[in-house]
Amino acid sequence: MPLPPKRRRDHADRVSSRTRRQRADGALFRRDLRPLVLMMIPAALVLIIIDLAPAIIGVINSFRLLAFSTLEHWFSAPWLGLRNYREALDGGGGLSVSGLSATWHSLEYSILTTLLALVVGVLAALSVSRRTSSATPVLRALYLVPTALPLFTSSYLWYSILLPKTGLLDVFRHAVGLGNTPNRFLVGGHSFAALVGVDLWLAWGFIYLFALAGLQSIPRELYEAAEIDGATRVQKFRYITYPGIRKLLAVGAVLSTFGHYNDFTLPYILFGAAPPTGVAVLPTTSYAAAYSIYNFGLADALAVIGVIAIIIPVIVYIRYVFSGKAA
Repeated sequence: MPLPPKRRRDHADRVSSRTRRQRADGALFRRDLRPLVLMMIPAALVLIIIDLAPAIIGVINSFRLLAFSTLEHWFSAPWLGLRNYREALDGGGGLSVSGLSATWHSLEYSILTTLLALVVGVLAALSVSRRTSSATPVLRALYLVPTALPLFTSSYLWYSILLPKTGLLDVFRHAVGLGNTPNRFLVGGHSFAALVGVDLWLAWGFIYLFALAGLQSIPRELYEAAEIDGATRVQKFRYITYPGIRKLLAVGAVLSTFGHYNDFTLPYILFGAAPPTGVAVLPTTSYAAAYSIYNFGLADALAVIGVIAIIIPVIVYIRYVFSGKAA
């Protein structure tokens, strides 16, 4: 049934007024946004030059034959198609391990270290989040010491401790009469456990910061109400603590995993340029391809494979956590 003329005019006036407001708001938004965009242009250009351009060049170089003989004229270096990728996946071209093995070692090491760091970091945050004693600030500061130390310094410290025969661990064992047999933490099958253990000591403080920030944002009244209702500690953690820190922990876990996955300093200092097979992670394998056998195209192919391997599980994990299904 058609509207009466007066109601049609009123409706048209409302639509016209809403349209004018939307146009005015859009013009105001564009006017306010323009200075912000202009201010971001220099930062965007720097980001493109520093990050994006080398990444694009690396992808292009992964299809080329780049060695000492062709590196000077890399733009005209011969194209190899997928040969570098085949050699990277098969362990050819002079590699000690295949790219698949190195990628798996990196994923295994980074995910395991992050999971352990989540447990230790959350427990550490819980131990100081609700304490009000005078020692609490000191304890919070002490928790950050491993993370605050420079990575190179911490890595070399642990190398000097675990070094067979002349390391601090073996010297101490010999001094107290616990045997003269050199430890084997940096060789053979024990090397993976040593890598995870040392990196856990370095990394749990990072997760601790995220967990502590999440705990500080949870209202104390929720815990008081739960105590009145007779909730146990497990129930309070399940229904109050975990939902309150879940998303922050997800961000911390992703950043931590990326950090472990891309870490070159710790594996290289602990095990050198020729690490045991079990700790031949992707960064050190790419380094060996570039600076031991001088095949830079193969090193770029390894890097591309590594990026693809880590991005897919991280995207799936983020979508799962932030979709609310993990609540």
